[in-house]
Amino acid sequence: MNILKDLQYGDLTEDLQMIYDVCGEQVVMQLIENLGGLSFYVPKITRFDDLIYRFITENKMETHKKLAARLGVTEQYVKSIVKRYKQS
Repeated sequence: MNILKDLQYGDLTEDLQMIYDVCGEQVVMQLIENLGGLSFYVPKITRFDDLIYRFITENKMETHKKLAARLGVTEQYVKSIVKRYKQS
């Protein structure tokens, strides 16, 4: 779409401005060109339990507190993931 070359930051929705700020202009343009009209939910890291558990098992030498800090989650969340996966 040629009209997109004239798109300015102020023309973007608040959501697209946030994406622009984090990912840059090129990503926003690609999203508009290829995925325009679609809605997306971007989950927090806590929605990826398998990933979190792999990370925990790959970093067994670290305390739950340190793992939680690295992941940006609570220590209780780390413990609950460990407990849940040990039970299954």
